[in-house]
Amino acid sequence: MPTRQRIQSRPELVRDTLIFLTPDEVKFANLIGNRRSQGNRKSNVRDNSYSKSNPIEIDELGARAELAIHKVCNQYPEDMFVFQPKSKKNKTDLGDIFIEGFGVDIKATKYKTGKLLANIGPKPDIDIFGLVVENNLNEYELKGFCSVDDLYNENRIEVVGRRVYAVHQPDLMSFDDCVKKIRSSNKKSVDKRKWLE
Repeated sequence: MPTRQRIQSRPELVRDTLIFLTPDEVKFANLIGNRRSQGNRKSNVRDNSYSKSNPIEIDELGARAELAIHKVCNQYPEDMFVFQPKSKKNKTDLGDIFIEGFGVDIKATKYKTGKLLANIGPKPDIDIFGLVVENNLNEYELKGFCSVDDLYNENRIEVVGRRVYAVHQPDLMSFDDCVKKIRSSNKKSVDKRKWLE
């Protein structure tokens, strides 16, 4: 039976789940983020941040949010030790963590009402996006998830310094609800193809 047909319930991945990192975990994530930032700049990877923040701080924030999700999922963060730059264009970015066989990309913000944002362009090879808000260096709040099809939708385009896809926090879902929505839309598209044949 394929992995995606054996989806387990993930009660820990609901909206507004609080996740706490220890000071050592924060230091570890900051080291990873700093190393990623250096590697990205050496490889001439374009900085796609939406604010005028320091790229190193953005990469450290992202690493802390990823570690928080690995921690709440009780998964060893082995993907965090891969320092080669990921690329949507080269199809090497499959997300930050795999949960129940789905590639999940974690977006992070320090803004309490921050949105889940993605650059305009082709859909990445990712299934689900998640948003984490950093309340302080030790406290992270999982705001929810949305599917790649839901995010990469013309109705989601907004201007946040530049045109981006944006999902507001009230539109995000628990992981289980997001997976149900993906499976439902996949079933409808399969049923539609059968009807057209």
